[in-house]
Amino acid sequence: MDLSLKSVEYVVFDEADRLFESGFAPQLHEILGKLPEARQTVLFSATLPKLLVDFAKAGLHDPTLVRLDTDVKISAELEMAFLSMSKEEKIPFLLFLLRDVIKPEHLTIIFVATKHHVEYLSQILLRAGIDSTTVYGLVYLTLFFFWETCMLITISPSLSIRALDQTARKINLAKFRAGKTKILIVTDVASRGIDIPLLENVINFDFPPTPKLFVHRVGRAARAGRPGFAFSLVCQEELPFLLDLQLFLGRPLVTSFPQDTPLEDFDLKGYVTFGSAPRNSFQDTTEELALLHRDHVEIVWLLSLSNFISSLFSHLFGVIVVLAHDCSWQRLQIVQ
Repeated sequence: MDLSLKSVEYVVFDEADRLFESGFAPQLHEILGKLPEARQTVLFSATLPKLLVDFAKAGLHDPTLVRLDTDVKISAELEMAFLSMSKEEKIPFLLFLLRDVIKPEHLTIIFVATKHHVEYLSQILLRAGIDSTTVYGLVYLTLFFFWETCMLITISPSLSIRALDQTARKINLAKFRAGKTKILIVTDVASRGIDIPLLENVINFDFPPTPKLFVHRVGRAARAGRPGFAFSLVCQEELPFLLDLQLFLGRPLVTSFPQDTPLEDFDLKGYVTFGSAPRNSFQDTTEELALLHRDHVEIVWLLSLSNFISSLFSHLFGVIVVLAHDCSWQRLQIVQ
């Protein structure tokens, strides 16, 4: 690197944990080697992995750690509801939630597992007459390039999911911030660093596999004393993650309401409230989804690709298998 950095006085590493997880440690050490000794270095990170700690010890002089999550993990103004349903019921219930429960003027972020799920869900909402925008990046692009190519050749050569470039992501995010569209569909990695000051709702369409990731998602709502709501759609395979979250938060798990307490008077802020979604409320949207799948072959293709990628990802990395059978098997038994 020929660029001279001798006049730099301050250096800031934002999303430092992601830089190390992505394998940029050698480049960061090289940059530090080019900087003058008399400088101030600041690292911002949502988590504190060992690589980041080692880097701070080796590259910083007398560092000071400032933590903002020691006492408060989730805003006291955030209300949370965890709704049990099958995978097939998630889309119909989401349509019911967006149309009949969430106020149309409120901003809502929907978290899904991969960029393929983002595209599938955005197409469903588009055909259902619900305006939304998306933000996703290069996640899994390299890992699944060969597999996606095979799928595109054998299923539909004319269809392809490309990563949004930085300009497109900025445009879509600006539309959401300005309130031109009220719904933003994102993946976890693409959403890092997104700041929406007036966000009212977070929907976990795919439940996060770790408690810290859940906190990172829902922490975008109910800021600065404003009220907020987090809806989590939980299928059977995701129940161990919910139990991990409940133990992490240290809040009572409530599965029924006291008979003498009206639902609107029940405090959803201090509990992990878990229950079945009312099936009769989304019977119409279930039929609507079936018609969309019948009439739009591209939506069926996106669904097949999303399911394929999820299955492949689980087999390659063992994320769900490890958590369900090693870490949380006893909790799954308790729930059953």
